[in-house]
Amino acid sequence: MPEPYSLDLRQKVLLALDSGMSKVEASRVFNIGRKTLYRWLQRQQDLGHCRPKTQYQRGHSHKITDLDEFRAFVHVHHGKTQQEMAVLLGVSASTVSKALKQRAPLLIGQ
Repeated sequence: MPEPYSLDLRQKVLLALDSGMSKVEASRVFNIGRKTLYRWLQRQQDLGHCRPKTQYQRGHSHKITDLDEFRAFVHVHHGKTQQEMAVLLGVSASTVSKALKQRAPLLIGQ
């Protein structure tokens, strides 16, 4: 995913629009899509700012890395579905499924 546009650019574009520049012209001058302009305007209206979103997940889903902790978690929550376990762990159900498949021999008998 590409980096978001800078706050400085966003503010310049919105200032140009406030000064009377059309969206089509601003799109050409600043080399950005009109749909992007509409999103920034909506964000400005909804939140009072046009800063880019932060702290959203990038890349692959979270992985379960602590085997001992996962083993204990499965032992305590063995009656729950994978979806319920995923919600409790804050990961996707497919992540839980993969971890169970990969670590199944280690979890047997506990």
